[in-house]
Amino acid sequence: MSKKKKNLFLLNRSLHRDIGYLSIGFTIIFALSGLALNHRDDWNPNYSMQRKVVKLSPEERSSEEVLSEAKNHFSLPEKMKGKFWVDPNQLKVFYPQDTTLIYLKDKSELHFEKITPRFLLRRFNGLHVNELKSYWIAASDIYSLCLLYLALSALFMVKGKYGIKERGGILTLIGLIIPAFFFFQII
Repeated sequence: MSKKKKNLFLLNRSLHRDIGYLSIGFTIIFALSGLALNHRDDWNPNYSMQRKVVKLSPEERSSEEVLSEAKNHFSLPEKMKGKFWVDPNQLKVFYPQDTTLIYLKDKSELHFEKITPRFLLRRFNGLHVNELKSYWIAASDIYSLCLLYLALSALFMVKGKYGIKERGGILTLIGLIIPAFFFFQII
């Protein structure tokens, strides 16, 4: 190998290593949020939902009696945001911190719901779907270019039977065929 080729090889290897280290944080965030967002049908990746149901004795109750009974069963905030009868059978009560109480008169049931943001995952997902805009667009574009460089520079990292002309080429081809298969399934 000539001195010029060796210098290019060593430069490529050093850049590949350093850009790889810089990309680790981005990759972890995008991988975790990608997994979470891929399974949105199975769970809510941004919020956790706490639900409880309590069966009450079947008797006629006023709104105030329902609220008094609810405080015996659930940890409710002191102040209420609002309440209304959706219909003659259903009372909805709204509290701060995304807490809702529903009274079903015909079933004599109290339903408690509290929505809580998932601290880190909610933020990771926001980055993944680009809710921030502005400077994040530039940062994620640079990350995309880094991934592109890592993929292309990897083709020239290894020589011999594990290089692009043999095993590396087969693995690269498989890596292109899998997304192409799904791409043509969509069309």
